[in-house]
Amino acid sequence: MFPNLERLGYVRKGNVDECTAWVEGPELVKRGISVTGLADVAVDQPGIKTDKGAEVGMTIGQVKAIYGSAFQQVLKQNHAEKQYFGSVKVGNRELQFRVLGEPYSDGAHRYAPLTPLKDSDIVHVIAAQTYLTDVSFGGC
Repeated sequence: MFPNLERLGYVRKGNVDECTAWVEGPELVKRGISVTGLADVAVDQPGIKTDKGAEVGMTIGQVKAIYGSAFQQVLKQNHAEKQYFGSVKVGNRELQFRVLGEPYSDGAHRYAPLTPLKDSDIVHVIAAQTYLTDVSFGGC
């Protein structure tokens, strides 16, 4: 799949954590679409909606209103921490809704929160991927 996307200019081979990997081309970067990491595709900017209309920038409460009981809060392993994510799971696939975690002393934020999601939390990233219980990423 990625070689075809490369021919169209959507991805290119690049360096991720000192590994050769497919990375976003300029068109996807401009649109806020990511193909690196664990997700098949992830978006971090409003304007690209799920099939039901959820998008980055919505609150968890708005996403819950769209997906109803299909939306679940799940704890996932991220290296040495358990962090909370929103998830709509279908079979072994999911839409994962991530909010920023608590800030560190240097102002950076945890990947995701250590405490349960609140309805007022803002969705920072939506990822479509195989359902994962461990979102730790690193290495080749």
